[in-house]
Amino acid sequence: MRAGKWKHQDSSLRCRLVLLPAIILALPLAVLAQQLPLKTYTTSDGLIRDYISRIVLDSRGFLWFCTPEGLSRFDGYAFTNTNYGAADGLQRSVRDLLPASDGTYWIALAGKRQA
Repeated sequence: MRAGKWKHQDSSLRCRLVLLPAIILALPLAVLAQQLPLKTYTTSDGLIRDYISRIVLDSRGFLWFCTPEGLSRFDGYAFTNTNYGAADGLQRSVRDLLPASDGTYWIALAGKRQA
């Protein structure tokens, strides 16, 4: 019985002795991991408004930013703003955007609650 106990402890110790150097060697790699660049965009970069309620990625790779002033589309280089008015049916804040499979977009607007 005791021989089996010692055998189990020896294998556990060997396992720890193998894992410890592997972990120590992997730590510098984690420290040297490359950080992704982060860019903050504002109205000075062309965004229609600094407050964004939703960001949507469509199938063509455009990022759409839903704001109280309308929609901003980002192609990776510049913004194209779509500030539709009451004649277009978008007189309220854009809350969400849903790209459909047929290429159309469904837009959710902020609405007033009816009493």
